[in-house]
Amino acid sequence: MSPYQRLLQGALTLLAIFSLAFPNLALSYQRMATTNRIPLRIVLDRSDIKIGPGETVNVRARVLDRFDNPIPQAQITWTIPRSQRDILHLKRLDAIGSTVVISRNTTEATTANVKIRAESAGATISLDVNLQGLQPVEVIFPDGNPIDLPAGGKKIVRAYALDARGNRVQNVEISWRLANPNFEAFVYLGRATNSPDLNSVELLWRPGTAEVPAPEEVQVIAIAGETLGLLTVKYKSSAAENYTISFDNKNKKELRIGPGDSDAVQVTVRGDKEKIVDVKPTAEIADENSRKFIRVVVGPDKKTITVFGLYGDDAKLTPDSIYTALVVHAAGAAITIPLIYQRDSAVVVWDILPPKIVGENYGRTIKNDYYCIEVAIQNNSGSDLALAGLRFKGQL
Repeated sequence: MSPYQRLLQGALTLLAIFSLAFPNLALSYQRMATTNRIPLRIVLDRSDIKIGPGETVNVRARVLDRFDNPIPQAQITWTIPRSQRDILHLKRLDAIGSTVVISRNTTEATTANVKIRAESAGATISLDVNLQGLQPVEVIFPDGNPIDLPAGGKKIVRAYALDARGNRVQNVEISWRLANPNFEAFVYLGRATNSPDLNSVELLWRPGTAEVPAPEEVQVIAIAGETLGLLTVKYKSSAAENYTISFDNKNKKELRIGPGDSDAVQVTVRGDKEKIVDVKPTAEIADENSRKFIRVVVGPDKKTITVFGLYGDDAKLTPDSIYTALVVHAAGAAITIPLIYQRDSAVVVWDILPPKIVGENYGRTIKNDYYCIEVAIQNNSGSDLALAGLRFKGQL
């Protein structure tokens, strides 16, 4: 053994004897070496977090030295920007601050990006915090689920997005699609509406195609953010039930109106076995050019349909007459009735007054063989017309 080897062996032996003789002193030296290590950087278990109203997020941090070795007892100080201290709160879960809980109050829903700072003896790092608004976790359909879509019909479907506490989320956009795109031949998604107070879509019935069997149900998906709602539409094919529509007054053969005048009919919709169906009909004027002179209104009773004659103006002179038809649709069925619009239409009612009434009105000089004829000129609704003059033709 060389002199150097003997010297090294002796030093190791003395060190071993020293450790056995003074164990507490050796441990203190080790602790002192750990304590005196200088923090170089801080690492987090996540670089950014997203937090909504009322939510909490845990974050863990480690302090490393220049050799990337952790410093277990290094103290970590966390700082929230002053402007966000009423919104965000931070709580330590241990004495040194290596694990914290970041929480957000429930009453504030501002969206913003915030940086929370962690520091340990000169080593710093920033945690990116994304303050999110109320996030939808559920989509509901206030008008019911499932819903019926009758043959030839259409329906407006509303949807609400709710947060985790069951509150409605305002200003959220809801998009719609069919779960099975092949069923677009049976249920068509029409115009969608997204406003602060309303999210809706129009569903329109379609007859389908021969290549695809008619389904009993069609699933419609409402999408709000990352949340989905499923609406079941009960589809009724035109072959499933045969609907008919009829006018209640069988003796009414036509409708007659003039400017400022109106006329009405009542209809009844029946399904199989003549069962009355509660369906609101739609109505239109057959001739498109006539629609600027004739207005159609379906009453709230779902039976009465009224047509109104409109006046013309310099841009659209009122025609002398219009011969068209009122077309009524309901549940895939249709019926028509002739409609006549006459600009100068009037009803003249003649009455002969008895002699007694004539004598009382005009004096006793009127002989018994004289009669008075009263003429009433009215429109089709029975209202008297104001006349600028009246002229009789022929011999009186």
